[in-house]
Amino acid sequence: MNAILNTLEKYLKTDLRYIIGGGFWLTAGKVVAMSIAFISSVAFANLLPEETYGTYRYIISILVILALPTLSGIDTSVTRSIARGFDGSFKSGLITKSKWGALGGLMSAIIAIYYYYQGNTIFGHIFIISTVLMPLLNVSYLYLSVLSGKKDFRSMSLHLTASRIFVVIVMVTTIFNTSNLFFIFIAYFFSYSSTQIISSLIVWRNQINNDKTEPGVTSYGKHLSVMQGATVIANNIDKILLFQFTGPAILAGYYLALVPFKQIKNFLSALNVLALPKLSSQKVSDIKVNLPPKLIKSYLLIVPIVLSYIILAPFFFKILFPNYVDFVFISQLFSLMLLFTPTTLLNTALTALEFKKQLYIVSTSTAILRVLLLLIAVPLWGLTGAVSVVIISQTYTAICLVFLFWKIEPPEPTGAVLQ
Repeated sequence: MNAILNTLEKYLKTDLRYIIGGGFWLTAGKVVAMSIAFISSVAFANLLPEETYGTYRYIISILVILALPTLSGIDTSVTRSIARGFDGSFKSGLITKSKWGALGGLMSAIIAIYYYYQGNTIFGHIFIISTVLMPLLNVSYLYLSVLSGKKDFRSMSLHLTASRIFVVIVMVTTIFNTSNLFFIFIAYFFSYSSTQIISSLIVWRNQINNDKTEPGVTSYGKHLSVMQGATVIANNIDKILLFQFTGPAILAGYYLALVPFKQIKNFLSALNVLALPKLSSQKVSDIKVNLPPKLIKSYLLIVPIVLSYIILAPFFFKILFPNYVDFVFISQLFSLMLLFTPTTLLNTALTALEFKKQLYIVSTSTAILRVLLLLIAVPLWGLTGAVSVVIISQTYTAICLVFLFWKIEPPEPTGAVLQ
C-alpha cells in the first residue's frame, strides 16, 4: 500500500496521506451533506406549492445578505491563525463577529417594520425573529474554523452531520404538516441555532488550549469579509430580482436548477478546506510551481462528473422534481460551470498567502459585473437573463483567478510569504 501511495504522490506531487487522512472524514461529511440537501430539496419541491417554495427562497436570500455584518471573513482568518497555534483568536473572533452582528439584527428589524407597515404580517414576524437569531446563528458557525485550523476533520464532519440530520428532520416534519411560512421559519431558526450553539460550546471547552491571539487576525478577517460580502450580495441578488420580476414559482424552479451544481461544487470544495491550513505554511514560489499541475490533473475527475450529470439530468428531474421538468436544460447549463471548480483552489492559495490586493480585485470586480448585468438582464429577459449572467460571471471569475495567480510575485529574499 505504501508503495502505491509513494508512486501516486510522486506522479500527482500531492501529500495523499494528508488528503486520505483528513479527506476521508471531509468526504464522508460531504456525502452526508449532499444526501441531506438532496432529501431536503425533494421534500420542499414536492410538499410545498411552487409559490410558497419560491417565497421561502426569496426570504432566505435576504437573510443571507443581512448576515453580512457578522463578518464571515473572520472565519477564514481564524482558521489560518488556529493553524499557527493561536487558539485565542477564536475568542477574539467571536467578540468581533458578535459586535458587528448586531448591525444585521438592526437591519432585520427595519425590514420587519417595513413589512408590518405594508400589511404583510407573516414577513414582519419572520424578520422580527431573525433580528435576534440570525446574528447568533452566524456567529456560532465560527467553531468550524477551530476544527479546520486544527485539521480535526473528523470532529468537523461529525458535528456538521449531526447538525444537518437534526435540521432536515425538523424541517421536513414541519413542511409535511404545514405550508405556513411563519412556522417553517420558526423550525428553520430553532433547528439551526440550537445545533450550532451546542457545537460551539463543545469545541470551546475541548479544543481551545491557549489564549494566544495572532496580531492582525481581526484586521485580515475584516478585509476578507468585505471581499466575501460583495460576492454574497452578487450571489443572492439574482433570487431577489427574479422574485420581484418573474414571481416566486419561477424562482423556485431556478433555485432547483442550481441545486445539483451547488451540491457537487460543495462536495468538491473539500479540497479547499484541506488546502487552506496546508497552504498557509508554504512559500509563494513553491505554490506557484506545484499547484497548477494539480489543477490540470483534477479535470480527470471533473469532466466525467459533468458529462454524467448532463446525461442523467432529464431522468433526475422527471422522477424527483416532476413539477419542475421545464428547468432541466437550465440545470444542464449550470453543470458546465463545474469545469471552473478547480480554479477555486487558486483563490484558496491567494487567501492563505494574504494577497489582499488580488483578492479584492477578483471579488469586487466579479460582484460588480454580476450585479450590474443582473440589474439589466433580469428586468429585460427574466429567467433567461439571470441564467446568462450567472454563467458569464462564473467564466469571468475563473479567468480572473488564473490571471492574478499567474501574476503574483515570489517572496522577497528574506523569505517573507505575505504581501
